[in-house]
Amino acid sequence: MEKDLDRRLAYIEDMIAIQQLLNKYVYMLVTMDFEHIFEECFSQTRDDVSIQASDSGVYIGKEHVHERFFMKFMDFVKQTPGAFTMHLCSNPVIEISEDRKFAHSVAFSPGCATDPQNKEALWIWGTFIDDYIREDDGWKILHHAFVPLFRTPYDKGWTKQAVGTQLSKVSGKMADGPSQFWNPYDLSKRGEELWATLPKLKDLKKFD
Repeated sequence: MEKDLDRRLAYIEDMIAIQQLLNKYVYMLVTMDFEHIFEECFSQTRDDVSIQASDSGVYIGKEHVHERFFMKFMDFVKQTPGAFTMHLCSNPVIEISEDRKFAHSVAFSPGCATDPQNKEALWIWGTFIDDYIREDDGWKILHHAFVPLFRTPYDKGWTKQAVGTQLSKVSGKMADGPSQFWNPYDLSKRGEELWATLPKLKDLKKFD
């Protein structure tokens, strides 16, 4: 009974810690604390730590995630007057490995932005996909992806223009490869086609 109680308490602690980590990441992203976000939220021990957002491409490794993605690519938003990106994080589904060393999650993320490329108001709604690793100082993000359903101009809507400006035009050749989940909304798609790049819930329970 005592071991079962300890296991249940550990599970609750892990769930709260992972949710808090994701919330902290979103807060630091919105407030543009790009100097500290990698150190605070991402794995400091794994060479394969990675991030990708929309069609930005995937950035792999500490130097590329911190220096290229946050300090160069995302800093473009910070340095453009009036520009911002605001993401929310809702309905997280979190799965934790039996040994409490790894975790996966998906969460919906409605948001908005002022596009730094053309000063256009955008709706940006999509999904966060995250892998986590437990390190000496607690849970950290190992792989993070934001998969948009649409990045649409505020005055047009996703059925008329699902994608406004594309992030790949800013990221250029800084990324290590193309985004793995890019699948923007299209009126011709139906059912599962709209969510084709998102993981199945059963896959969140799989740990190598």
